[in-house]
Amino acid sequence: MASEEMRNLRDQVAREFLTRPGVTGVGIGAKVVEGRPTGQVAVTVFVEEKLPRTSLTAAELLPPEVDGVPTDVLMLRDPQLAAEPIGAKHPDEGVYVDDERHRPITGGMAIRGNVVENQLGTIGCLLHAANEPPGAAANVYALTCHHVIANVSPLYNGDKIFGLRVDDEPTVGKTICGQNDLKMHSTCCRGVFGRYAGGEEDVEWDAAVVRLDGGTGYRYDMRRASVPATGEPGDDDVAVAGVAPLPTDQQLATHSYLVRKRGVATGLTGGYVVAAHSDISFAGEPPDGGPRRVWARDTLVIAPHPNPQVPADEHNHFVVKGDSGSVSMDTVNRVLGLNFGTALAGVIQPTPPSPPQPTYFGLAFPVSKVLTKFAGKGVNLKVGTATEPGQTHTVPGSPTITSVVDGERVVVPVPEPVPAGAAAGAPPPGVDQLGADLQATPGGRELLDFWRIHSPELRRLVNSDRRVAAAWHRSGGSAVYQILLRGLENGALRIPATVNGQPLERCLDLLHRALRAAAGEPLRAALDRLRGGLPDLAGLTYPELLTALSHPTTR
Repeated sequence: MASEEMRNLRDQVAREFLTRPGVTGVGIGAKVVEGRPTGQVAVTVFVEEKLPRTSLTAAELLPPEVDGVPTDVLMLRDPQLAAEPIGAKHPDEGVYVDDERHRPITGGMAIRGNVVENQLGTIGCLLHAANEPPGAAANVYALTCHHVIANVSPLYNGDKIFGLRVDDEPTVGKTICGQNDLKMHSTCCRGVFGRYAGGEEDVEWDAAVVRLDGGTGYRYDMRRASVPATGEPGDDDVAVAGVAPLPTDQQLATHSYLVRKRGVATGLTGGYVVAAHSDISFAGEPPDGGPRRVWARDTLVIAPHPNPQVPADEHNHFVVKGDSGSVSMDTVNRVLGLNFGTALAGVIQPTPPSPPQPTYFGLAFPVSKVLTKFAGKGVNLKVGTATEPGQTHTVPGSPTITSVVDGERVVVPVPEPVPAGAAAGAPPPGVDQLGADLQATPGGRELLDFWRIHSPELRRLVNSDRRVAAAWHRSGGSAVYQILLRGLENGALRIPATVNGQPLERCLDLLHRALRAAAGEPLRAALDRLRGGLPDLAGLTYPELLTALSHPTTR
C-alpha cells in the first residue's frame, strides 16, 4: 500500500485543503505533466474545475509541493451514488447491459431489495463465514452497497448535494433481496435469493451483505469478466482469487495499477487507480452555513482506460448509475474495491489517446477495509475463492419461497417431492370444526365432496409433480395455506384478499390452470365445476365465509 509517510502527508494536506472553495478531494496519486505520469508520487488535490493559474489569486493557488512532495490537480466534480432508481435509465446508455435473473448466483449480477423506493445495483462478489470452508459453507453472502438495499435520498442545497439521508433501513433477516423481477410494488418470489444480513453506510464505508437462502446455487465467480489473450473480453466467467493488495506509491506514481469491473449498467469496463487513500467531499454547502461535509474517507479513485474507439459525443466511464456494489478486480482476479460512487472528471491524458468528454471516475472503498468493518460488527467474512470458474455449490437447507399475503411476508420452505403413495400427515388443529361448519352449508358440502373424491390425486400432483409444485408455491398458494392454518389454530380465520400484490382470484386462476393441465379427466371436470361455482371469497371473515357458502352462485 502507499507508504505511511505519504498517508500522513495526505492527512495534513486534507485538513487544510478540503476547506477551500472548489476543492472536492485529496488523495495520493501521480505527478502528471502534459497528461502523462512522471513516475513521482504526489498529493493529488481534486477540484470542481481546473482554472488557469492567471485567473486565481495567490491565496487560491495550490503550492507546487508540500514538504518536498509534489502536488497535482485533477478535476472531480458532482460525486454521486452509483445505484440506479427503479425504472430509470442512464441517459447515455438507454438500457442496462444485464439486469436479468441468473442462476447460480455469482458476482456481477443484478440485485435490489424490497425496501420502498430502493435502487438497482450489482452483486460485487460472494463471501462466506470466515470459520467455514468455502465449498461447504452454510453461511454464504452476496456483497453489494448498503444504499442499493436501503432507501437513501441525496440532500440538495440548490442543485448541489451536501449530504445523504437514509429514509428506510433494511431489516436484518426480513428484507428480501432478488433480481430483475423483484419490483418495488411486489415481492415476486421468482427473483428472491436471500435476506439482508447487515451493513451500514457512513464516511468510512458503504456496504451490505445478503445471506443466500438455503438451496440456492452459487459460484465464487465473476460473471463474464474474462480478458483473454485473443478474442473478445467478457465472454466467460472468471474465478475470484482473493483480496487484492492496495496500490503502492510506485503503482500510483506510474498509473500502473490496472483494474476492471463487471456491473449491470455498463458490463465489463477497465480502468486504473488514479488515486488512493482519498477523502472526497460533497459538492454543496449545508444550508446552515457550516463547512462542507466529507462524503467518503480513504477511498480509491479509478479512472477509465482511454478508449479511442468511443465516439467523441459519448461518455467514457468506469462506473455509472446501476453499477453500485460491483467490485474492482486486479489483473489476477483479486477483488480490490467495492464501487459505490461516480463522479464527473476531466481529460486524463492528452490527445491522442484521450478519453472524450464527459469522463466518469469510479469511487470505491477497499474491500479489505469493508471486511474489517463487518468484523467490527461481529460478522467475520472471507471473500469466496475458486481454483477455476464453473464450480457450483449449494447453500445447505431447503429453498424457500416468499410471498406477500395482505401485506404480510410469508416465507415457506419448498419441500422435496414426496413419493407417490406416501402417508398424509396428521390433520391440523381446528380442521374438525371447519369440517362440521362446512357440512352445514351447500357450498361447503360441495367443497367437502370435492376433497373426499379427489384429494389423493391433488396431493400427488402438489407433492410430486414439479410443475404443479412450482405453480403452487409461485402463485402464493403455499403461503395462503400457511395463513389459513394459523387462522384455524387461533380461531381468527380470514381469507386473504391479495397475494403478491394481486387479487386472490389471480392466485386461484393460476392454480386452476396448473392443476387442470396435469389432472386426469374426472379431476379436470371437477375443477372446472368448482371454479365456476365458487363465490368470491377474498377478504372474508370466517362467519362471512360460511354465509357466502350458504348461497353459492354460478359465475
